Amino acid sequence: MLGKEKLKEKEDALQAKLNELRQLTQEGEREMQTRQGEFTREVLKSIEAKVDVVVKADKLDLVLEKSAGVVHYNESMDITKRVLALVDGDGKAAPEKKAAPEKKGAGGGK
Repeated sequence: MLGKEKLKEKEDALQAKLNELRQLTQEGEREMQTRQGEFTREVLKSIEAKVDVVVKADKLDLVLEKSAGVVHYNESMDITKRVLALVDGDGKAAPEKKAAPEKKGAGGGK
């Protein structure tokens, strides 16, 4: 009889430790998600600022994300490398302007 009570006490103590571990794990995951969201927002803000630099330099009317369902685009209109160069250089590099920008409204648009 005494052995069963001791066993039950140990099981209860073990269950309490497991519950505590689960709770700590969930709290850690929530904190990690919060921090990841904060860092992601900071990076996106920085990238948006660099995109604005290129948009203003080239006087672009529209910029689309490639993964947002763009079916076709002219590779010469892709500003990804320029934006990344600005992000990598922390905005120190002057944006290079296209030699002869396409006319707005002429077959495909910007």
